Amino acid sequence: MKDKISIIIPYYNSSPFLLRKCLNSCFAQNYDNVQVILLNDGSPHDISGIVNEFQQNYDNFVYSASSENHGVSYQRNKGIDMADGEYLLFIDSDDYIDPDMAKTMYERIVCDKSDLCICGVDGAIYSSYDGLYDRKVILSMPEMFDQVQYTNFAANKMFKSDIVKKYAIKFSENIKLGEDAVFCQDYYKHVAYVSFTDRKFYHYIIKDTSSTRGYDPDYCAYEKKVIQKICDNFSTYALCARQRCFLEKWVLDKYAGIIEYYLANNASVNKISAVIRKVKGSDIFQDCYKNMGKNSFINKDTAKYYRSIFHLSYFKLRARNARNHVRAALAL
Repeated sequence: MKDKISIIIPYYNSSPFLLRKCLNSCFAQNYDNVQVILLNDGSPHDISGIVNEFQQNYDNFVYSASSENHGVSYQRNKGIDMADGEYLLFIDSDDYIDPDMAKTMYERIVCDKSDLCICGVDGAIYSSYDGLYDRKVILSMPEMFDQVQYTNFAANKMFKSDIVKKYAIKFSENIKLGEDAVFCQDYYKHVAYVSFTDRKFYHYIIKDTSSTRGYDPDYCAYEKKVIQKICDNFSTYALCARQRCFLEKWVLDKYAGIIEYYLANNASVNKISAVIRKVKGSDIFQDCYKNMGKNSFINKDTAKYYRSIFHLSYFKLRARNARNHVRAALAL
């Protein structure tokens, strides 16, 4: 019998229509041995009709319901424990996948003798690759790594269950954003080879109810954890000067993005000031900022922007917040 592929789908607040579309795409796979696990995370929606329908029609459908909302990471971890497949796919309940996704990615892993397969994402702005790369190439080439098919996005990847369970790789339940990145970074530590297919099997739907949208005052802590994980992985092998410069610019962009996040969400001046202090207190930030003048990826305009965003004064912050409030009022 073919190896089993377990597809894990947490569900909370997406449209029941999109959930049905997601499930239909999973059961339409051109692969004979698929297990579909739907985990209801205390959703306010009544999906009993959908669940009953799929339970009656498919023996390989597994359903679990929680009375409380625990979060996507909790449900994905629960799905890992429930899965009896040799391979794992994580799908968001409001997205859908092509019929050839499971079969093609499984065959690539078997043919390439790799530990992970990454496919393209429909509508993604990132480059798509096709080929086989060893771990050393991936972890010594941040310039390539950053552009490869949402490298920190769990949903377009096929993982080996034995690696996940042997090394107790889990989705972090104490962060609400960036949990995919942390999981993927932990997994990369234990792979030898990674297969890539440029076929865009995963269809990501942009939606207002997504758990990745909305203001979260702890966003800085989540992003700092992701930055730390990625920098730790890229310290596994020595980086050439170009790759070191690329990584340091990426870090500065991420830290600037943290501050911009709070500015865009009209956080209080005190909150933004505290975030800037946390950013500037990071050893990773200090090293990258210190080397900014020698970084070939940073031009004069970008350097000026960094100096501006990382040294916003109380009065500049207050003025910028006031402008944001005016823009928001005018947009009503």
